[in-house]
Amino acid sequence: MLETTLDHETMRRVGSGLGAGAIALLTDDCPVAVAASVLAYFDRENAGQCGSCFNGTAAMAAAAGALRDGAATKEDVERLRRWSVLLRGRGACATLDAATNVAAGLLGEFPGEVTAHLDGTCQGCARGAFRADRPYEAEALRLA
Repeated sequence: MLETTLDHETMRRVGSGLGAGAIALLTDDCPVAVAASVLAYFDRENAGQCGSCFNGTAAMAAAAGALRDGAATKEDVERLRRWSVLLRGRGACATLDAATNVAAGLLGEFPGEVTAHLDGTCQGCARGAFRADRPYEAEALRLA
């Protein structure tokens, strides 16, 4: 990914796009926790104008949050996988597509970490890595 050209067509081919949050560099952060936080952000911040986005982002955020918290089942992961495909292109704007990209990216690029969360053996979370919703925490975005 580090060698990917930053233009609209190339980013579209790799399942992303140019815009806010198109790329996040992860160090020791658990990708499941990061994806859950980003999906929670999309759930909180969508416009609420179309049902597919309003309900879809909420469902994906709930599934990813349960996975992060060790409460998800394999069926929850399969639902998240299905939603990441079926909901793409169904929103009035790009919000739902961005959320499906996050879910698809998590499931496609980090299957070992997803399995570790299902098994309760995530080493990143055991170290305490990325348990907060930064930088997508609503309070962190407000000006003092």
